[in-house]
Amino acid sequence: MQNLLPIREAYFSKGMNDRVKPELLDVGYCADALNCFLEKEKITIRTGYTAVGNDQNIDKPTLGMGAMELANGNKYVYEVRDDSTSTNAHLRYWSGSGNWTALTSPTALTASLTCEFVSSTNATYVFNGTDAVHKITTGATDSTVAAIPLGKYGKWFHQFMFVAGVATNPNRLYFSNINAPDTWTAADYIDVNADDGDIITGLEILKDELLVFKKNRVWSLTGFGTGTFTLANLNERISGFGATSQRSLVNIGDDVLYMSFRGGIPHIRSIQRTRFGTLVDGGIISGNIEATMDSISKTALNTCAAGFDGRRVWFAVANSGSGTNNLVLVKDVIGQKLEDGWTRHTGINASVFLTFAISSQQHLYFGEAGNDVQVYRFDGATSDNGTAISFQYISRKFTPAIER
Repeated sequence: MQNLLPIREAYFSKGMNDRVKPELLDVGYCADALNCFLEKEKITIRTGYTAVGNDQNIDKPTLGMGAMELANGNKYVYEVRDDSTSTNAHLRYWSGSGNWTALTSPTALTASLTCEFVSSTNATYVFNGTDAVHKITTGATDSTVAAIPLGKYGKWFHQFMFVAGVATNPNRLYFSNINAPDTWTAADYIDVNADDGDIITGLEILKDELLVFKKNRVWSLTGFGTGTFTLANLNERISGFGATSQRSLVNIGDDVLYMSFRGGIPHIRSIQRTRFGTLVDGGIISGNIEATMDSISKTALNTCAAGFDGRRVWFAVANSGSGTNNLVLVKDVIGQKLEDGWTRHTGINASVFLTFAISSQQHLYFGEAGNDVQVYRFDGATSDNGTAISFQYISRKFTPAIER
């Protein structure tokens, strides 16, 4: 009779690796990690989430989320969604307790358009590329600013409001007067390699540079005034990759991560700032989950949404066959190599993420992408708003040793 020796795995928190067969995985990797976190050689079921505010009984996807803390200390979370008939979209706020409330004297937005929120100078601005930009000032009061270009994206950078994604000039980066996001001069813009067959897809900040993403290239803008703004084409120094969408861009400290698609498989890539202050291509960081990346919907990459909770970065994507985000890929950035630390999560159908401290503690929020739509907050709950969390960990395969 053969006696099988016990198998003990002391190191198992490198995360998923579906690029190779389970029997070929190196020590530390697993074949699957579903709805769990891996840290310090410990496997734990992920924390759940709870709905915030009231159920508005409007089963429409969340079109955008933002937040603002005023100088007086008042805090607000905002969301945009269509009305029940998708005639218009409306802005609502939540102040940390009670129900969602429509903004005072709101002007309706065009239905079904993705909205991006930008905060600056004690106000929050809402962009959708079509409607006059909305400005929220006292937390619950809404107005419009006709002077701001009708862009899809905005960023407050070095005391200027930058806007891109204007339909009539898709390669143009506009900027406001200094410290005056409502005041614009007609000649204040930069054409980012116009007529190159590409378009600007998003803006993100990394240290002292504004990154301007196109589908196939990435540029950076530096400087502290109109006379010193300069553009440097990062891709001439690194490689020819860009981002699929604004919401796939996420700053995690010394890196900006983004969804890119060039070739047959989408990948999450990185732009890093070195300790010497130079921006470099961090390369592909999703290589270990290449099979999973290959299975996501290639036609819905523009819906990818990313968020960062201070330890983990979350990418919501649509699985093949789905038109909305129904899978979240999570990477632990603490104590892991940039390509390691991946887990996958279901039950989180996020169209947008938001990190904000409505009270004393910062939390990750998300707006639903599908039906039965609400806004949720990861708050340490043991279920997903009352639904049990399905948890699974599949180790690498072992060849048992036989005691002789």
